[in-house]
Formats: sequence, structure tokens, C-alpha cells
Amino acid sequence: MADDTLEQVQLVLRQCFVYRLPPRPSTKGYRAADWGLDKPMWTGRVKVTTKGKLCTITLQDNATGKLFAEAPIRGDEVAKVVEPVVDSSRYFVVRVENQGRHAFLGMGFQERSEAFDFNVALQDFVKSLRKEKESTEPYVSKNDFSLKDGQTMKIAIKTKKNKDAEEDDDDTHATATAAKKAAPMVSLGSIATALEGTTAHAAPSPFAAAPPTTSSSSPAPSSSSSSTTSQSKNPFAATTTAATTESEDPWGAFQSSSSSSTGKSSDDWVAF
Repeated sequence: MADDTLEQVQLVLRQCFVYRLPPRPSTKGYRAADWGLDKPMWTGRVKVTTKGKLCTITLQDNATGKLFAEAPIRGDEVAKVVEPVVDSSRYFVVRVENQGRHAFLGMGFQERSEAFDFNVALQDFVKSLRKEKESTEPYVSKNDFSLKDGQTMKIAIKTKKNKDAEEDDDDTHATATAAKKAAPMVSLGSIATALEGTTAHAAPSPFAAAPPTTSSSSPAPSSSSSSTTSQSKNPFAATTTAATTESEDPWGAFQSSSSSSTGKSSDDWVAF
């Protein structure tokens, strides 16, 4: 079955130098100063491509594009294929393969920026593999939130009915608050003043003295002035006198002495 994974070109550098390596001097690593940097064995371009979990470093001729060597990197084995030297940041030791056989070659760049770009391309490939691995692995939480034996969980669900009741309570509370704010503030002093004004303008008492009545048949007696004075001093006495002269008395109204002397009689009594 053919692989449908696309091949992506990560980096192309137009010039790089390849050197034949002398025997490894020690376990500390290779030194570029021992390679004879002024006499490279090959000069061409380098291309870094990725396809799935495979990254390939390809050395090609600039003019014809002929393949000189390849260094495949499978998975995250970058450290086994590319090793930096101990005395420079521009040179590396690359493990190349050809038909199942492998060899180590020295490779370097003229500018430090080119060496930096080459190193970044390899690191990006490793990061992409780590992200892909993390995305496929199931997530495991560091904290255990599962219920232990004997533990229970209580969940309170707010229903729509309770929500409506709460809204009604809120509306009632808001209405009461608004009415309380709208009610005027009345002091005790103003209440007392209002009560005094009401008492002063109240209706007259039924026991108040009635205005004196005059007889149509005879002029008012001379003692009316004194009677009026006595009525103003004693309202109850005036009330009694006025009640006696009313026509409701079954015995009629008594006439004064002056009227009896004239020989005239009232309707109810005979003059002597």
C-alpha cells in the first residue's frame, strides 16, 4: 500500500562543505580544527525534508542536482545522526547511509546563521513528533476526582418553578421598597398641629345657647340685656330657658306680667 503522507521541505542551503574525518581522537568528541578546513572533499547544497516520522538530510550537487549522500533520521534519533563538534558551532558530524552501509562525514557552513537554521530545522522535526505523540495518548489527570468507597455526591438542581418563585419574591421586595421610599415622612409635631386645627373648626355643640326668640305679639322685655349677659356666662341656663319657650311644651308659653295686666290671653291660658 502506497504511503499518502506528503513530503515537506523544511530547509535548503545553497552551500555547505563536506570533510573526510580522521580517527576519533577521544571520547570527548570531534574537533573541526583537525579536518583541514581549507581542503573540503565536496561542496554542494543541503536540503532537509520531512515525511511523517522520517527526516532526511540530502547532499546534492548545485549544478546537476545529483545525489551525493543521504542521512535519514527515524523518529527522535537526531542525536545519533547529527553531532555538533566541540570547538565550533558551524560544523557537525553526520552519519550517512547507502544501501545498508553507513559512514561518518564532517559537514560545515561558512556563516553561523546557516548553521543555526540547520539546527532549528532538526529541532522543529523533534517537536512535531512530540506533539503528535501527546495528541494520540489518552489524557490522564494528575488529580484523582473519583468517588471513594462510601462517598456520595449531592447535586442541587434549580428548577424553573423555583426560579419563578424567586423572581416573584424579588418583584414583591422591589415594590415594597419603592412604596417605602415614596411614602412621605410625617413627624409627631405636624400630627399634633393638625389635630388642634381640626378641634378649632369643629361643629358647634348641641348644648350651645340658642339665639333668643322675640314674641310677635309684644315687644321684647326690658330685662333682655341682663338675660343675655347671664346666658353668656352660663350656657346651660340659657339652654333651659330657650327649651321652655319652644312650642313643644304641652302647657304653652307663660306670658310676662305685663301681658297679663293688659287683659290679653294666649291660646292656652285665660288671663285673670
